[in-house]
Amino acid sequence: MSIRCCHVGAALAWLPIFAFAHGGGAASALPESPGLLVSATVATAYLDLDERVLPSQALRGFVVQGDPGEAIDGVNLEHATVDLAYRFSEHLGVQYAVGQHYSDPLETQVARIQMGFRDDHNNRWSLSLGRQRPELGQVLTAAGHFDRFGLVPLAKAAIVNGDWVDDGAELAWQHQHGQSTFKTHLGLWQGRAFPGARDHAGLAPSVHLSVAQPGLVLDAFYAALRPQGRGARVANAPGGHTHVSPRCDAALTEVVCFSGDTHLAGLSGQWQAAMWPLTVSAAAWWREDDGALFSRNGTVAYQGDTYGGWLDALWQFSPRVDAGVRVERLEASHTLSGVGAALLVNEAGLLAYEPAYRSSATVGVQVHPSVQLRVEAGNESVANVDTGYILARVILSVSQLFFAKSPSAH
Repeated sequence: MSIRCCHVGAALAWLPIFAFAHGGGAASALPESPGLLVSATVATAYLDLDERVLPSQALRGFVVQGDPGEAIDGVNLEHATVDLAYRFSEHLGVQYAVGQHYSDPLETQVARIQMGFRDDHNNRWSLSLGRQRPELGQVLTAAGHFDRFGLVPLAKAAIVNGDWVDDGAELAWQHQHGQSTFKTHLGLWQGRAFPGARDHAGLAPSVHLSVAQPGLVLDAFYAALRPQGRGARVANAPGGHTHVSPRCDAALTEVVCFSGDTHLAGLSGQWQAAMWPLTVSAAAWWREDDGALFSRNGTVAYQGDTYGGWLDALWQFSPRVDAGVRVERLEASHTLSGVGAALLVNEAGLLAYEPAYRSSATVGVQVHPSVQLRVEAGNESVANVDTGYILARVILSVSQLFFAKSPSAH
């Protein structure tokens, strides 16, 4: 507990000073003009639970990493990031970002170099190399990261363990036609982040398509992975939360492993009403696993589908005050066949499966350009465990451009 307090205390000590001096919000991309963009965001939260642990942390009944969950009630560091992005010229830039969730170790979230150019026909091209988030679309990517709703959506937690960060390359194309913007991203990844396997994974291709018009954005993505030995803790195994899958070594101690083909897909959209201060967002996720599950008790054929999504609506009462509601659902199907299938079902915790639900409402106030206060109340049901919660959050977000200079001419 003292470690958490030290992290939060240090962040709160310097962030308000920086915020009042400079203002602005955190950025997650390269600056538009040459220079160094320094951004930092910290979210601290007070969580009051009916139970000691949220059932959505372990997601019993779903094929996930199987983290038993840690007690996060009370005051915690929800998420903190520091982002350094330097643009050398119109055609070249680099970005490095580190972050921390709760009491997890500090991790590198972005370490990439980006090259790009534009032509005279409203086309922009870029190539990003290194550690980064594959492009999923603004609704799917933003959910759970300094979002207006404090908890990671159930579908995102189950399908990509809350976030998808991987090493690889992504080619992007953007075209402006009148008021419409079209985007395409083609990626190739190491496939070592969940739902890939950290030790044995083939290259994972991805594609993202987007079209945006005034008031409407639509996104779709697909990715194919081939994890070999993707580990998950057996049900009721000890251990805290982690973003790294357990190893599938020869001992196979307290771990269930998957090898085979994994397909990911997602659809999302966001609509802003023209006549009212209303924004509606919707998202759908799907993951298919087709291969084998194995543990110390044997190997069986496995085919599973995990699918879900959410719908939320936000009303902007004023530039500083907003309120919103969100409803979520998560489902799965599991088919196991072979000698020892019953043992594997029990080890993986699949006997606990029931459709999962969550509903929540949030109110936020922007008390300063860099400071946001939010209160959220909700209820979730996972594996027939119903839990209510109240979440109060403070989000501090600052950014400043240094060494700014005019971009060079063509």
